[in-house]
Amino acid sequence: MSDGEVDEYLPLPNSIGHPWISVGTSRVLLESQEDIYLARFYFELWNGPPPPLDSADWPINEDIVLYLPSGRIAVYEFTSAQQDVFNVEGSGHYHVRLAWRAGTHDFEVVKPQAFALVQFWVADAGSEPAE
Repeated sequence: MSDGEVDEYLPLPNSIGHPWISVGTSRVLLESQEDIYLARFYFELWNGPPPPLDSADWPINEDIVLYLPSGRIAVYEFTSAQQDVFNVEGSGHYHVRLAWRAGTHDFEVVKPQAFALVQFWVADAGSEPAE
């Protein structure tokens, strides 16, 4: 997942010692511990920090900061081309809360599923990463 105008290389999370994310300046790479057939993403834009997540609903979560020069969020899947999927209010630094959970099997999809929640809110000047 990245800003739609950014082409930034990131190493796989496991290669840098993190169990599920690799974070760059404008891109984040998510990696599941298990093979997932279908991952559903939910994107939210907040006016300020959202309330804490319930760990029973979202057992894996982390907050990061990304610089989004276009404000267009794109998702790249290994099996298809990059697609713009969400817009924030404009360019700038944003806090991003990433949350992940395994899904349940349903009658339409019998292979493993997962859900990702991605919450954005504008970062104040003190939250911007050092250039």
